[in-house]
Amino acid sequence: MKIIGLSSSESEYQTQTTGVGGAMHYFFKELSKRTELIDVYQPKPNLLSRAYSLLSTYEIGNKEWKRAYKRHCALFRAKSRLCRKHLEQHADPFDLIFQWQFFFSPTDRYPSRAPYCLYNDWTTKLNEREYPHWVIPKIRKEINELQTEMLQQAAYVFAFTDKVRQSYIHDYGVHPDRAVTVWGGINMDAIPERIDKPYGSAHILFVGNHYEAKGLDTLLQAMPAIRERFPDTRATIIGNPVGHPMPEVPGVFYKGVVHDKEEMHALYRSADVFVLPTRSETFGHVFAEAMAYQLPCIGTITGGVPEVIDDGKTGLLIERGDERRLVQHVCHLFEHPDLMKRMGVRGYDKAISKFTWEKVVDRMEPYLYEAASYQAKQSAGSKISS
Repeated sequence: MKIIGLSSSESEYQTQTTGVGGAMHYFFKELSKRTELIDVYQPKPNLLSRAYSLLSTYEIGNKEWKRAYKRHCALFRAKSRLCRKHLEQHADPFDLIFQWQFFFSPTDRYPSRAPYCLYNDWTTKLNEREYPHWVIPKIRKEINELQTEMLQQAAYVFAFTDKVRQSYIHDYGVHPDRAVTVWGGINMDAIPERIDKPYGSAHILFVGNHYEAKGLDTLLQAMPAIRERFPDTRATIIGNPVGHPMPEVPGVFYKGVVHDKEEMHALYRSADVFVLPTRSETFGHVFAEAMAYQLPCIGTITGGVPEVIDDGKTGLLIERGDERRLVQHVCHLFEHPDLMKRMGVRGYDKAISKFTWEKVVDRMEPYLYEAASYQAKQSAGSKISS
């Protein structure tokens, strides 16, 4: 089966290790092992289209307008036109189009040479309900219409979580048989080996960019109370606070962005518990990665996090900004190393059975071949009838 991949071209999609770019890289790498992946095209609209979208979405006092401009209908259409031209001009035959996320259409409302499938970690309609500050009201209606049409015409739409699948069905009118949850994978070259991990060093690990969005402020506010009970507690903070000054808090060590894989491996191995009291999270790759290192995870009841962390089994959940409950959970785990070990083992088992890119593509593969074979049968029937 020959596939052409499509993805957005913004800077966050260019990294091959972390975040959405890392996830995209590892996914297409695994897909290329099972199919003939011809290329992965990333449409880049011209400066005029980008400038128009920026000006159209700018709102005084809205910190999220830079995020929203990338979802503007003008950019949607510009990227869609570029994709259509790329596919029309492609010399090699292909059986299927596979698009990462849904911020443009692979067909631009024109007949396509092949069926297409989409894969999303979130939807715009979910934003409206859970993270309304991400949505610019004046562009909402038109982008919803464009995305609805695109989703309904796809052969299959794949979801990182059941929450996203339900949004496809109830918010966009996708038939349940064509909406499939396949989960997301761990952005690692190899899954760590399971070990007889020791617990009891009172070491917290936090990995995330953006000070408030990822809830670093909640962890820092909780640290004094945690250290009252466990004076040796230390928290290692990995990531970029994005312009926010880092306050000095006893027991907190800032490492910044860590690029060295061996150093990250050592940090995960040395930690007792992974804490990310995030305020916004579509899926939560980093929780799955921490689980692969046998770390019990403390996360929040937001986005797809409750589908990654099994509350009470592989970790614990709190409400966003609940500093008091975070203190209680961390101290409870530190008091019970045997509980941390059990949660770590369960988390590891879940990570390797559910959250690897190999498993993700395993779940997708039958649907991809079905979509491609249906197109082939249609083409054969057309030739016979003519």
